[in-house]
Amino acid sequence: MCCSTDSTVQIFPQVTNGRYQEVRVNPEDLNIQVRATGGRWREATDVSRGTSKQIYLLLRLALAEHLVTTDETAPLLL
Repeated sequence: MCCSTDSTVQIFPQVTNGRYQEVRVNPEDLNIQVRATGGRWREATDVSRGTSKQIYLLLRLALAEHLVTTDETAPLLL
């Protein structure tokens, strides 16, 4: 499994109010999992709908951040 970018990892606990500390994406099948502090890894589909939407939004932001290779600013479409 591979972790997302550093900024997403840092923001993720804040967005989930500290409930989940880590998120990871399997590059082979794009399966997404989250983990609470000291807890086991859970499928993103097994958490609440609001939390899963936050996860997917943060991962889209991480992907956009990863793809930007210049200092050019791009619009953010939600």
